[in-house]
Amino acid sequence: MKNNEKEKFSLVCPSCKKFELEKKENSFYCNSCNNFYKFKEDFPVLIDFNLESVLIKEHEIYIKKNICKKNKFKEYINNFIYGTSNITKQNVNIFLNYLQKKKIIKF
Repeated sequence: MKNNEKEKFSLVCPSCKKFELEKKENSFYCNSCNNFYKFKEDFPVLIDFNLESVLIKEHEIYIKKNICKKNKFKEYINNFIYGTSNITKQNVNIFLNYLQKKKIIKF
């Protein structure tokens, strides 16, 4: 996209309910009602804080970022210390027996 082109998004303006939001610098701008909506930690906050009925204030918004990485070593240690459930062991045995009967695998 060229720098002089306007970038459009499929976001609805919470004030006027129109698909008129454009990204301008570090915020979204609604062409219809002329409201700006800021970003908080890279997420758009589409709340018009100027309205009297808004119960939350701008400084009260907190975005929790969950970064989930699977740690195989940690999983191995947890299984070693705490073991695996008996139901899981039973299910694995049932599944392996089924595969053996169908001659899909041999032990």
